Amino acid sequence: MKINLFQTQTAKVFQEAVKLYRKQFNAISKNIANVNNPNFVRESTDFDSTLRTIKSNEAVKTSSNKHITNPHFYVQNELGSSDKKDQSVDLTKEMTALAENQVKYEFATRFLNRYYSGLSQAITGRPR
Repeated sequence: MKINLFQTQTAKVFQEAVKLYRKQFNAISKNIANVNNPNFVRESTDFDSTLRTIKSNEAVKTSSNKHITNPHFYVQNELGSSDKKDQSVDLTKEMTALAENQVKYEFATRFLNRYYSGLSQAITGRPR
C-alpha cells in the first residue's frame, strides 16, 4: 500500500485555500486600483465552483455531528447581484475584504508550514 504523506486530503484542502486567497488578492487589488473609474465593474472570485469540486471529492469528512462541515474559506462573501450599484467598487468594503482575506491566507500558509515542518522533523529526526 502506497502512502503519500505530502498529498493528504488536509494538505490538498489548504493548498487549494491558498490558491483561492491569492486569486482573491488579485481581484481585490484590481478593484482598489479602479476605485475612481466609474465604468469599472467590480471583480470577484468564484468560490462556488471550487466548493462543488471539493465537496464532490468529499475532502472534508467528520466523525461527529458537532464538527464543522464546511471550512471557513469556502464561504462566499461576494455580491452575486447584477445590479449596477452592487457592481461598483466601494473602497471600504474592498479594504475590509482585503484584511479578512489576509488573515485567512496567513492561517492557511502557517498551517501548511507547520504541517510540512512536522513531516520534515519526523523524517530527519531533527527539530527545525
